[in-house]
Amino acid sequence: MAIIRQYVNLDPTQSPQLDGLDKARAGTKVPLVAQINPAKAGVNVTFEITRGAENVVRPREMKSFVATTAKDGKAKLDFVVTEHGGDEFLVKAWVLSGPKSARVKHELSSNTYVVWRRIYYQMSRFKAGNPGHGQPRGSLPEIPALDLTDAITEIAARSHNIELVDKTTRELIKHQGTLITSESSSLSYKLAAEEGYNAALEPVTVRIVLIDRLGEKRTESHTEPDIPTDAKGSFEVAATLFKDPTLAKDKDWLVEVAWRFTGTDAFAPLDPRFITSTDDDRMVEVDFPGAALATGGNAGRHVDVRVTYRVVASASNGSSWYNVVCLATREQNDNIRSAADLTKTVTHELGHFLNMVPVGQTTHYIDHGHQGRHCFTGLSEGQIEGALYTGRPGTCVMYGEAGARRLPAFCEACDPSLRASTAQREGMPKKKSDWV
Repeated sequence: MAIIRQYVNLDPTQSPQLDGLDKARAGTKVPLVAQINPAKAGVNVTFEITRGAENVVRPREMKSFVATTAKDGKAKLDFVVTEHGGDEFLVKAWVLSGPKSARVKHELSSNTYVVWRRIYYQMSRFKAGNPGHGQPRGSLPEIPALDLTDAITEIAARSHNIELVDKTTRELIKHQGTLITSESSSLSYKLAAEEGYNAALEPVTVRIVLIDRLGEKRTESHTEPDIPTDAKGSFEVAATLFKDPTLAKDKDWLVEVAWRFTGTDAFAPLDPRFITSTDDDRMVEVDFPGAALATGGNAGRHVDVRVTYRVVASASNGSSWYNVVCLATREQNDNIRSAADLTKTVTHELGHFLNMVPVGQTTHYIDHGHQGRHCFTGLSEGQIEGALYTGRPGTCVMYGEAGARRLPAFCEACDPSLRASTAQREGMPKKKSDWV
């Protein structure tokens, strides 16, 4: 008896999706064929189909269907399986022979069909690059490769039965930035998503892009009072600057710098060339002697400086946009993330691609300090009732943020939801004008 995988999310009419599979192994309709020898027409063949004990719907149920052989001795029947990962269908084909008083049952074949889904992934990472105008801080590093073995194993485990197949077309792509914003309006996000992407495999493909960091821009302001005009004023701002050496300074962290003599009311613009950021992502330096503020009888006076700047409002380890998953390989503080942390993130983001977490699930939540649909397994009753889940000890891989207790695995509540996933997306916009 053979165990046969039936990939229910693939389209048997689309050859790129089959990737070498027999088209009979794609879709929910299973063509059953039984052969008798010698070939003879008009023989009744019974197809006996038994649902597996762990099937989601009507487990252990048995049904029989009769088909008649054609002159080539073949009896054919189309049977439709479910779309729940891990469901099994034992198919036996048999005929009866002999006189009515002593009929003999002859088994012709016996196979078990198991419901699987297949997703093709295309993973790319940023190659080394050069910083942009105004940010001379050395070359940008190549993003290291990521082994998806553990994530692939988890996606397939416990009757999820989702097979990930590598169809990468371009491993190294242009370095679009060291900090990619997760908003869909970010052009660098989209350019990274597009390069090397093979749309022929839609809707059963996911694009995985390994980048430096993810973040969101936010503009803040800071005023530093009473600095001598003959000094270089170095001071710390309140939050981590949005620093991306692929961008010019005025397109990056700096919005505006202004000054006034201490004790006066009006601020005046200061040429941005006299303000720089240091290697510390919260420190800036203003060169007042270079700006010549102490000339014209103003030597010895003090000034106030006001800097308006962009910051990394929140750090994210992963983000999705249409068929694309972006994974940050570094944290907001620039620390390199471990392979174990990256595995949790890629499993989490692939879960989102697979439509997790559905609204009807008992552990589903949205908001509470996180964006998107997530699972609160691991939280106490009191914590679940709280307004914010940030910093809480969620244990499911679909919890809304990384934490020490979050496992690289789907919880018992998420398992059946993943089994029911259709494991496909419509695809990315065909024209850049449709990017929103």
